[in-house]
Amino acid sequence: MDDLDAIVDANEQLFSESEVESAAEALGLDDQLAKGRDQFTFDRILTPDLAAAVELITEPYPVEGLSGSVILLNGYSGLNKIKTRIYSDETSSVHPNSYVAGIGVTGVSKTPILNVLIRDPVKPLQIEAFEDWSRECDQWEVSCRQQKLKKADRPPKPKPLLLQHNNITEAALVLWLEHHANKGVGTHLTCDELSGYLQSLVHDAKRGRGTAEGQMLSLFDGGAHTEIRVGVDGGGELRCFQDSLVSIYGGIQPDKLKELMGSKDVTGKFARFLFVRLLNQPLKLRKQKWTPEEVQALDDARQVLKDYARKIYCLPPRAYWFSQPAKEWFIDWFDEHQRRGLLPATPQVIAAMLNKASAQIRRVAGMLHIVRVAGGVAQPDDPISLDLVKLAGAMVDQLFAETEQFHHGSQSASTLMMRHIHQVALNAGKAISRQDARDKTSTKKERDQITAADFKQWVNKLSQLDYGTVTTTSRGAPLYEATRPMSV
Repeated sequence: MDDLDAIVDANEQLFSESEVESAAEALGLDDQLAKGRDQFTFDRILTPDLAAAVELITEPYPVEGLSGSVILLNGYSGLNKIKTRIYSDETSSVHPNSYVAGIGVTGVSKTPILNVLIRDPVKPLQIEAFEDWSRECDQWEVSCRQQKLKKADRPPKPKPLLLQHNNITEAALVLWLEHHANKGVGTHLTCDELSGYLQSLVHDAKRGRGTAEGQMLSLFDGGAHTEIRVGVDGGGELRCFQDSLVSIYGGIQPDKLKELMGSKDVTGKFARFLFVRLLNQPLKLRKQKWTPEEVQALDDARQVLKDYARKIYCLPPRAYWFSQPAKEWFIDWFDEHQRRGLLPATPQVIAAMLNKASAQIRRVAGMLHIVRVAGGVAQPDDPISLDLVKLAGAMVDQLFAETEQFHHGSQSASTLMMRHIHQVALNAGKAISRQDARDKTSTKKERDQITAADFKQWVNKLSQLDYGTVTTTSRGAPLYEATRPMSV
């Protein structure tokens, strides 16, 4: 592993000092958000050996610490057993599955990223699953012959476990999820182009069915399913599973995503996804010949990803719990995001995303912990630490902020003014008037925006969201005092 680390250091290229200025352009973000990604290095998010391996493997591809780690964790999440749960307290839990979309323009290697971080690490496990299935089929054939059973009297033929799959219909997915539920094993849906899958949900809804979208929504929460299908002979066939664990990953072009999202997310399908922007860079091919040491290091790195996949797959189903400090911090984080979703002019699609924030942070924190259990850094009985939950919160916040900018650009004027008023009051350490807020603006246009009517509306809303308190002067004019900071 020392050799691997050395090669990683020697080939370090993303976000080097010479490229910092182009980071915003490469990500399609403003300078502040692009800079925010700097904190998310592979070695901060992942275990040391896994971090070094992923950094080496992804060297040619347009990913860095945040995007590469989120995609990898998503790939591993579908390997968990169905009964695995992440508890933030005694009454609230989620499965460790996730829905992730990699946003990138044509030519940024979305499919190769999917292959190296999600498909390739699981291939050995899938091959073994098919080999097991082949043996089961052989035994089934022998048993049927020995019992001289007619075709109509034979028991159902064994089905393989599909740890990863794509291009599967709604009806077929039910069939396989029933099989996976009986085995207690999760699964992962991969899409080279996620837009096709999302578009199929739209078309299904337009036809008045909506069952495909309903299925996707339910599976995010590990939903059960029961249906009776009528056969060609007029008889009925029951399809039923009580629990599920399904993860989804696909790449999508930004223009297509913006078109599909629109202005509202009534059902919450987009709120279930973590959207990860990929670097706007082509595949980076090396002109120099690989040395035998480099080839071996790359093979070793690929094996590290496969070893982690196997270890996670072999973990028994269990409950993982937040530590008490993590639980307390999470509650404050959750409350803050709920309030942000209620701010005036917050687009409905973003508000829906904020309402799902608690599910996202618990899933990310859970997978960060599970990876550490697989790597021997943590024990299964260890609580999920405060540091990991804070890291998960920072990762989710970064992705949320990027998604909001991607979809709606800068914040609304009302939201910005509310933030301005709150910050002025916070800095003052006392109740402020409309004039105080106006005096702290930098332009006449901004001062003119703070009308008496709007100031009253904004401070009342801030008070309702528990950011501060409102009192009045002797003449009835509102005064606003901030009582706690507002998140960025």
